[in-house]
Amino acid sequence: MSHPNAVLTSRHRLKVARLVVDDGWPISEVAARFQVSWPTV
Repeated sequence: MSHPNAVLTSRHRLKVARLVVDDGWPISEVAARFQVSWPTV
């Protein structure tokens, strides 16, 4: 279960990881798309 104030749900964290690892997206672009900082990504 996610923390109530979490920006990314479990499903969104999986999407973030797949975009970076599997699809090779730059971390900065993924961070901007999900409106989080690059260290979060």
